[in-house]
Amino acid sequence: MNMNKIKKIYLKELLELYRDKRTLFSTILLPIILYPLIFIGASSLMQRQTQKLQEETKVVALENFDVQNYENQETIDLITNIRNGLELDENIKIYPDSTELDSLIKDGTIHAIVRLDSISTSQPNSYYFQFRYDRSDDKAEMALKELKKHMSKFEKDLLHVRVNKLSGKELDDSFLNPFHEEEVNLASSQQMMGMIMGRFLPYLLIMLLITGGAVVATDLVAGEKERKTLETLLVSAVSRNEIVVGKFLTIVTASLVNVVVNMASMYFSFKHLLSQSGVSAIGANIPVSAFVWILLSLLPVVLFFSAVLLIISTYSRNMKEARSYESPIIMVSMMLAMISMFPGFEMNIGIAFIPVINIALLFKEIMLSGVNYLHFGVTVGSTILLNIIAIYMTIKVFNTENVLFRTQTETSFKGLKKNKFQLINPGMGMLLYFVAILLMYYIGFSWQREGFVDGKVVQSKLMLGLVKSQILLLGLPVLLLVRTLYAKKKDEIQNTLFGGPAGFLRYNKTKVVNFLLIPIATIPALVIAAWLTKLVDLLFPIPENQFGALVDLMSGQDAPLHILILVIAVVPAIFEEALFRGLLPRFFEKKGVWLSIIATGVMFAIFHLDVYKIIPISLLGIWLGYLLYSTKSIFSPMLAHFLNNAVGILLAQSFIPLEMINKYLEGTNVMSISVLIAAIAIFVGVNALIYKINNGFEKIEEVN
Repeated sequence: MNMNKIKKIYLKELLELYRDKRTLFSTILLPIILYPLIFIGASSLMQRQTQKLQEETKVVALENFDVQNYENQETIDLITNIRNGLELDENIKIYPDSTELDSLIKDGTIHAIVRLDSISTSQPNSYYFQFRYDRSDDKAEMALKELKKHMSKFEKDLLHVRVNKLSGKELDDSFLNPFHEEEVNLASSQQMMGMIMGRFLPYLLIMLLITGGAVVATDLVAGEKERKTLETLLVSAVSRNEIVVGKFLTIVTASLVNVVVNMASMYFSFKHLLSQSGVSAIGANIPVSAFVWILLSLLPVVLFFSAVLLIISTYSRNMKEARSYESPIIMVSMMLAMISMFPGFEMNIGIAFIPVINIALLFKEIMLSGVNYLHFGVTVGSTILLNIIAIYMTIKVFNTENVLFRTQTETSFKGLKKNKFQLINPGMGMLLYFVAILLMYYIGFSWQREGFVDGKVVQSKLMLGLVKSQILLLGLPVLLLVRTLYAKKKDEIQNTLFGGPAGFLRYNKTKVVNFLLIPIATIPALVIAAWLTKLVDLLFPIPENQFGALVDLMSGQDAPLHILILVIAVVPAIFEEALFRGLLPRFFEKKGVWLSIIATGVMFAIFHLDVYKIIPISLLGIWLGYLLYSTKSIFSPMLAHFLNNAVGILLAQSFIPLEMINKYLEGTNVMSISVLIAAIAIFVGVNALIYKINNGFEKIEEVN
């Protein structure tokens, strides 16, 4: 590549970008104006409104406070003291009536009700008060706070009277208040600023980085497609690689400028916010070293999202389509970046490998306690690895003619009658997958929750919920969709693509030797999965109760073993495989067999909605996909899936002694390491033999 040509493309795009006054205003001037208005103005407005609420009169009602209804002198004195004390508060007005109080709360006539609910007959008396208010009303919430403050004082006065009666003399207040507390904040102004900015800065920076880069990336390729100027650039003397690198650097530069300007404006706004909150802002400056470390850790993230956004823009036919693809990226990143706002989340080696979350918590760590070089290295290193993949894909997409100039194809349900098999594409596959997740989440889990009564597992109800979920939410939709694709006369079915519904789902005969080799490979697969689970537990400690319900289901005595195997092993092996190895691979395999295997394997893991099991279940899903394409039959992954679940049941039922398993798997001694190495060797060897016996992967038919 010619660096001089790349420079010309880069400068051309920058000039066009910042020549637009709207871009200058939105990326540079707006942040400088906006953040002081948001932080300083909002803070001042909040303080003023809080003070206004405190000064406004709150109307409260006293229920069962009529002294004529009581004979005990202490009770009469207490009621009188409470009424007199509240009347002395100029911000509280006592409502004179005591009927239909709840309706008066709803229409805002009164803000809170104090009811003397009951009095204990034991000596000394105990008084039970009930507070009723509308929590959605800010004024009512403020009234409750003031009432509780007064009630605390009245309680202390009553205690004072009781103690004086018991002792026979007037005691000093220190008798009831022996503790005198004083809070001293040892955190410096800089640490306080770091605490505040450490929670919000990562989220804001990541969001600004993505949204700012998305605006530029959308215009650079998708925008040029709309304006019909991309073709002119492509026929120039500049190569495609030089064009894509120049555009990529433009997005990176614009994102960095946007982030730095926003960061500077936020810094001064936060500093003013600290001073408004009563914390001295003197010396509250971000150290130059911290600023440098944040920028260094930010650069790989900028490169990554710039590449991703450029891929989206290149793939999209127009700016509208690009924005629709960018929305999920922004939403997911937003949710991951919010982790910095949650208390108790701290950086560790495991989190350092998770995209977006690692950067958010690294920023927070730098702001609060400085740089941990190990965390910094792992975070930046893992992000750089993602960058290499993303940049490679960017260049490849930009050099792929049928992607760069993608034409409109009919993939909607409207075009189903014309050519149903046009729907067999990755986009439609992802849509069906998300529908399956939503069905399982909203309907399937509600069926399964019926098996939990008062915190205990009712096996019969839980198993019924599992069976209903598998058959009605997984199996039935697959059957209906395939029958829709093959809605033809019976004599025509066998002549259609993939040989009819059975062929489409690969319900094909396979060699008997496959059913002998798969059980041999299952045990080492389970050993490898167990080691992966140990690795996950090391990086992200798994809660002890994480697998409690499943273990209780598999080890309980309420159901015989054959019923457990039927529900937990046979049913999922049939219906989950129908979806993940029967239907979904057809939507991805046109892009490549390995893409289909890996994509459906990871989707299979995510479908279980258990973050701690994603890695081992992904391994299982990828292996099941490998078996599908090697043996050309769905019966092979069904058998492997069944054996995996059945072994889990046998372990839970103690048919296989756990002591023996732990002896060979726990720890890092020579024996356990040897078992792992042997398992990997056997697993690889058996699967290589399956591949060879079946003459390699199935040849994928072209879908027209």
